[in-house]
Amino acid sequence: MNRLILTAVICALIFFSAETVLAQNSARLEKHFSLLKTENIKMNVADVNVFVSSSNSDIVLVYATGFENNSNPELKAFVADGSLLIQTSKNSLENNSLAKSIEVFIPKDKTLEICLNGGSLDVFEINGSIELNTINTDVSINNSNCNIKAILINGILTIAKTNGTLDAYSALGDMKIDMKGKIKLVSEVGNIAANANSGEVEITVKHGDISLSYDGENKGINLATIKGNVTLNIPDKTKCDLAAYTTDGKMSIIGKDKAELSHAVNSDNQKLNGGGNMIKCSTIRGDISIAKQ
Repeated sequence: MNRLILTAVICALIFFSAETVLAQNSARLEKHFSLLKTENIKMNVADVNVFVSSSNSDIVLVYATGFENNSNPELKAFVADGSLLIQTSKNSLENNSLAKSIEVFIPKDKTLEICLNGGSLDVFEINGSIELNTINTDVSINNSNCNIKAILINGILTIAKTNGTLDAYSALGDMKIDMKGKIKLVSEVGNIAANANSGEVEITVKHGDISLSYDGENKGINLATIKGNVTLNIPDKTKCDLAAYTTDGKMSIIGKDKAELSHAVNSDNQKLNGGGNMIKCSTIRGDISIAKQ
């Protein structure tokens, strides 16, 4: 392409003001947006590393850094179809000049919607909701209190020290989750390792291993995979109705092993500590291990 186009769409209502700061021969762009009323903050970018964090201000601050060749790109902003469109371009059409990273600082408690193709995404200390659609992108969310919806095509999802709800789908890639709240994860191909606390957990994988360490009161757990192993660690005093099923696999349930039964279903059903919400683990061509921690 002969033009640099890097687009981030931020929904705004009625009013905005913007200021561009660009030093001569600098590879860093800075943009301020003062928004009187805002709805969702939307970004749609490609092949760039994106960092998003919250601030105590009502101003949206955007940095674009790492341009090649110092080709004096400029940052533009305009309203289109009720949204604020942010676009970078360069004056010279002779050479490509691609931004390496975008930093966005947004007001707290806003809904963030991001579409990203390529590059990476790091989200830090967001208190609103997050909706993600990514392709060929690794995503990391840390130290946040938010509800998350994510669709990932070929990328690793990492969430740490976060409270809220999570509903994520991955076509290809691992998930590493450390979160307090309700969790629903679906993966076509990839391993899922999760630490969860005091929320309902549902994890379904077509091809991959599931590992879950659960703490707090049991709200219900359902782990299912095909061609993968299931490992579950629960507190010693967990109350549950436990059901485990595997075909062509071994089972270890609370320290008691069951030998592999070839071409047959190996199952275990029991009540722990008087019974409670269901904990169900199932796999085809895989082993199941359930232990107290």
